[in-house]
Amino acid sequence: MKEMLSYLAAALPARTSAPARLLALQCALRSTASGRVQLPAGLLAGMRTTAEARAQLEDTGWMVSGTSGPGLDARLADPVLLARAPGRRARCRSAEWALQVCRAPALRTTTPSSQLLALTLAAQLPQGDLHTLTDRGALAYVSNLDAGQLQEHLDLLLASGFLRCWSFDRRSGDLSWSVDAGAIPARAGT
Repeated sequence: MKEMLSYLAAALPARTSAPARLLALQCALRSTASGRVQLPAGLLAGMRTTAEARAQLEDTGWMVSGTSGPGLDARLADPVLLARAPGRRARCRSAEWALQVCRAPALRTTTPSSQLLALTLAAQLPQGDLHTLTDRGALAYVSNLDAGQLQEHLDLLLASGFLRCWSFDRRSGDLSWSVDAGAIPARAGT
């Protein structure tokens, strides 16, 4: 998951919104080996995906949509993604885990930007741990937030109950945090 989030941070323009990035993540993880992806309307509605998010991915050339119906039928246009993606079964498990994280009770009323940050934080945690640290600049880059926005969204995640605490060490540039024990679903085989 960390690698896929990092890939998307590099592959998508900085102007790409958080909802479009979350949609791109699901597309990348659920695509076939040839880059075809079909997402049902119910999944898109559950993710609160907008037509604008779809249009952003099409405008960047990252995705070519095949239909304009309620579901998504598209082809991913990035050959780098297709060459480096792990097996489809593992990617589908990762896609489900990402949805579970974003749908966690503590995140249900948060913005897509906060959900993307929460998912990025969750992906950083070693399996079974509730506390870790990472480079603040790298976290901001993958989450598509500047330093001020990062602090704001960390505070929002703290207020929502997703995070128990967070701190920044100015000398090292490291950000440390702890999540609530029930905030992140187990990663079944991912």
